[in-house]
Amino acid sequence: MFRCFVSTMTYLLPKKTVHARELSLPQSQNNAWAFVYRVPVKLISVSKDPQRFRINSFTATNCPILTSEEYTRYLEPAVVEDGKIFTDAYPRGYVTETDFDDRDRVKRLMKDLRRLSNDIPALKTFLTMQPASTQGNTRIITFDDIRKFDEFGVPEHIRYPDMYGHDSYIFNRTVHHAPPHPIFTQEEWRNHHCFPRPIGVRSKDHATPQETYDTIMELVTQLYNSEGIDKSKFVGFPLEDRAVHRCRFCGEVVDMSRARSMHGSETNYMELCHRNPNGRFTRDNLYLGHGVCNRMQGGCTEEQIVSNGIRLMRLLEREKDSELFKAAETLAKLLD
Repeated sequence: MFRCFVSTMTYLLPKKTVHARELSLPQSQNNAWAFVYRVPVKLISVSKDPQRFRINSFTATNCPILTSEEYTRYLEPAVVEDGKIFTDAYPRGYVTETDFDDRDRVKRLMKDLRRLSNDIPALKTFLTMQPASTQGNTRIITFDDIRKFDEFGVPEHIRYPDMYGHDSYIFNRTVHHAPPHPIFTQEEWRNHHCFPRPIGVRSKDHATPQETYDTIMELVTQLYNSEGIDKSKFVGFPLEDRAVHRCRFCGEVVDMSRARSMHGSETNYMELCHRNPNGRFTRDNLYLGHGVCNRMQGGCTEEQIVSNGIRLMRLLEREKDSELFKAAETLAKLLD
């Protein structure tokens, strides 16, 4: 049993990224990252005889237990002023104590949505898109390799890698509020003292917990106002009534009775779409749209798509008597 004898909440900063299986004591979740380089950690409780420290990282769901030796080796005190926990891992230079609370709000929201999805197939489909998680990265290092590298060093062929390349510092499917990092060159990454352990997420995947909550709620509101949705199923979940939701790319309604999603599928009817594919995870940038429209947009921004459309309109105006125009006109009628 842990007995907290610290009078005020203590925050710390990890000196490196550490996996739960690297810790000497048995952990409740041993297949997860215990804490991440420079991401604030909250001291939950301390026990005596022997001394043990239970902590919780800002980006973790688990609460690993550390020995006093591990506590000293891996963590150092964070500077905290006016509710701000200062760290150079984040663009604004700190994480707030309120951010920890907002993180927990996102967890509760996702739990409530999963419960609700049992009676709403389209919502279940939406949740398979993992809106609370970042994009995947299969090039991330495994724990077995961590253990091998720690014991024998990183082989030279790994230092000039493909498998653990310049983006292997990116976590696979983690929370949006993990620290954002610009793309390193291979030389920058292999010379980083955390190499080859992950340290953050792509800048476009990053969002504060509040931004994550707001974005997911916006997407759920779009789903709620889509065609094919029985709004009475959203019991105890007050959402804004709006005009029927439409895909921003084509302007047509999104019929949720057709929404089925399988990971990796190239034929999903509904997908998470970005107005700017390189923009951040925010409510202004994400929307529910047609999968075919998402694939047509590709890596282009809305502005680029509109610009291309204007050029095509000018082309058609010049070619209105051509076979190209007639073929396009026929296709447009078929699509209508």
